[in-house]
Amino acid sequence: MEQLGLFIVTVVVGVLIYQLIIMQLLYLAIVRRNPWPFFWHMREAWLTVFATASTAATLPISLKCVEDKAKVDRRVSRFVLPIGATVNMDGTALFVSVASIFIAQMNNMSLDVGNLVTVA
Repeated sequence: MEQLGLFIVTVVVGVLIYQLIIMQLLYLAIVRRNPWPFFWHMREAWLTVFATASTAATLPISLKCVEDKAKVDRRVSRFVLPIGATVNMDGTALFVSVASIFIAQMNNMSLDVGNLVTVA
């Protein structure tokens, strides 16, 4: 159970680091604006996606937040958000990577550099 708890903590911390630090730094580097106001405008979509666990189900609310609150051009939001809802699997990729290493550790398998590069 201890290892399973560490696995869950690792995945949650990884997703939080990715979302709250890496994605915000990318936004800052590309857009050259403070990412936190945009992040705040999306709070309704965030709450909905956590409640439904589906980016596709949240798409209408995401469109409303992006267009009405964040003032993103309608042409951009209508093009980017459906693609992002379909293709964006960052959390899934992080989970599968951590799960692969967890399963190897549970079976007392040592992973060499080549195995870790393959997982990455």
